[in-house]
Amino acid sequence: MEKFIKNEQWTRIIKEIAKNEFLDQKIIKILLSVDRKFFIPKYFSHLAYTRSGIPIKKSRWLSSPNSVAKILKYIELNTNHSLLVVGCGTGYQSVLASKLCKKVQAIDTDSELIYKAKEIIKLLDINNIDFKCLDEKSIKSLDEQYDRIFVLSTMDISSTNLLDSLSNNGILLAPIIEEKKQIMTRYSKNDNFISQEALYYSNFN
Repeated sequence: MEKFIKNEQWTRIIKEIAKNEFLDQKIIKILLSVDRKFFIPKYFSHLAYTRSGIPIKKSRWLSSPNSVAKILKYIELNTNHSLLVVGCGTGYQSVLASKLCKKVQAIDTDSELIYKAKEIIKLLDINNIDFKCLDEKSIKSLDEQYDRIFVLSTMDISSTNLLDSLSNNGILLAPIIEEKKQIMTRYSKNDNFISQEALYYSNFN
């Protein structure tokens, strides 16, 4: 049985987001049960139960709850899916997603953040996530197949093998830059044909 975070402000925020985004009950329960305080520096703990994105390192942020909720909504995970998370940071979104899918491969170029993520899943006793530190070249040349992929940093998808790594009937979410604006974009693969759909303007922090 899930233990919910005992914080009235956080509960109110998640319920408001759930209403605005028409979130599935499974996503709501997960957002209410995985505590952001584990994934951020202690000196930012006062921000754990706010709507804010939170700095985790120079130029790196833990996304706002609204951004996280939208990603979980549009990635459409189920318990049979394998998921690749690119730019996982300290692993908050990976941990949330791990409760909705079969297994998670989470990667980042920052070894310090990967080390922190591994320590957190040990503490939380989560066994279906594999965190790896990979350089940009390795990330761009991945050759495994995944049912779902989400990218948590702006990246030229066409310069990578990520779409090739997407299984048939798979979904990839990634932010792309158009006219200096960041747009969350969903790529869907059906019968090896890739369709592309702009979903919303995004700002992870």
